[in-house]
Amino acid sequence: MIYAICRPQTKPKAEFVPPPFESEAQQGVPDVPEELGYSSPDRDDMSYDFAVCGKRLG
Repeated sequence: MIYAICRPQTKPKAEFVPPPFESEAQQGVPDVPEELGYSSPDRDDMSYDFAVCGKRLG
């Protein structure tokens, strides 16, 4: 009981260590054929940028 009352209340914070990037990763926008449907959403309220690529089947 004494330990439960007297123990420190602060927990050590975990530090984020990002993983190393792929050595062959490239920056930029890929040159994708138009029939693959590559596009990026056009939204002003996003704080990040992404693109999707997909072909509808059927």
